[in-house]
Amino acid sequence: MQLKLSQLVSSAEPLSRLSRLGLKPRIALRVKRVLRAVQPELDDYNKVRVELLEKHGYKATDGKQYLFEKPENEAAFMAELNDATSEEVTLEIKTLTLDELGDVEISGGDLLALDWLILEDEPPA
Repeated sequence: MQLKLSQLVSSAEPLSRLSRLGLKPRIALRVKRVLRAVQPELDDYNKVRVELLEKHGYKATDGKQYLFEKPENEAAFMAELNDATSEEVTLEIKTLTLDELGDVEISGGDLLALDWLILEDEPPA
């Protein structure tokens, strides 16, 4: 399966929430496999993001966030980060269907973020 890195980044939290739901064991294992496939891509993204933050900004005194001296620095950071997240990634994973998720409750926002992983059920023939 191919998708944009930006899709993976925006679905990291929803995927984590999905893994904590009371899924059937077979489906829970599949979700864990997806997490293992996605994590290296997210790790690489975070390394690049921090490098870009250090290139264009500086760490605040609290050490938790980065600040930019000028709006142009922030714009340059965003432009380079957007370019990086437009990269296509290939994942060897199996998709899920809503039927396979069973009766678990998942928010509409999470379903939207995970639309590359969770497919609607096939209509009856």
